[in-house]
Amino acid sequence: MLDIHPIVVHFPIVLVVLALFLQILGVVKRLPMKMSDAPLWMMYFAAIAALIGVASGYRATEIIGHDAPGHDLVHQHRNIMLWFTGLLTGGSILHLLVKKVQTPIYRLVLLTCSAVIMIIGAGKGGKLVYEHGIGVMKSETAIEKTSNINDRSHLDDSPHTH
Repeated sequence: MLDIHPIVVHFPIVLVVLALFLQILGVVKRLPMKMSDAPLWMMYFAAIAALIGVASGYRATEIIGHDAPGHDLVHQHRNIMLWFTGLLTGGSILHLLVKKVQTPIYRLVLLTCSAVIMIIGAGKGGKLVYEHGIGVMKSETAIEKTSNINDRSHLDDSPHTH
């Protein structure tokens, strides 16, 4: 079965960062009317994408199993990203339904807090991939190619074969 988690998780990251950037611009300097709703819509779409990321993350955990290296880190990553998703989704729903919180400052605080939590959780996810190889298929060809790390034959233009 295809693991879509590595594909899906990048959407809320990008959307939150862009929404925060535009919201800061909107608070510091007035955005043109056509752009003033952009951070709001990015925030809503980021919340939806984060929910999909959580669902795909649970599926990815089932695929790798409980014996995978770094499994404790999987739990840390999951817990932090659940806080991120809950804050962003709950805050977005509140913003949508309660007129009093429909302010640029509320969005700025919500996006800033969400971004901080997201960065911590995403860092844990990155460690799972780059330090523990979670979600990365081991390829015998890749292992063979990297087995002789001191081989300098590719550093010059001399002819060679593989």
